[in-house]
Amino acid sequence: MELLKNLSEQKISDDLKIKTYQMLAKVSLDAKDSKVAVSALTQLLEKYEKNHPLSEERFKLGQIYFSQGELKKAEEAWAEFKGEESAFWEKLASEKMNSSKWTQDYKKYLKRIPATANPSANNELSKDTAGDK
Repeated sequence: MELLKNLSEQKISDDLKIKTYQMLAKVSLDAKDSKVAVSALTQLLEKYEKNHPLSEERFKLGQIYFSQGELKKAEEAWAEFKGEESAFWEKLASEKMNSSKWTQDYKKYLKRIPATANPSANNELSKDTAGDK
């Protein structure tokens, strides 16, 4: 975290700062340290998104929240896409949210369907009927 504070004070180009934030987020995600990745991506977006296309990084931030089950934060992150180049990422985020909402809405129904309620019982049933053929 100290690196992030010092980075914004360094007298280097914005492009190099952006690449540093991006690399820190990537390394943090690879190391399963989502807290540092979220911090790096959040600072990157706050400082540079106005003047640089960072839709992929915004998607990654929302993806981290989404994978942690924080759907409201993911939706908030994804609601802030900017510029024409963000259309692909915005569509991808929208499809993920719609899929998640569908799953949440119909989870109670899926649990009631015998085929999805007890998958191990269905496997036993299919083995029994396969022997009858």
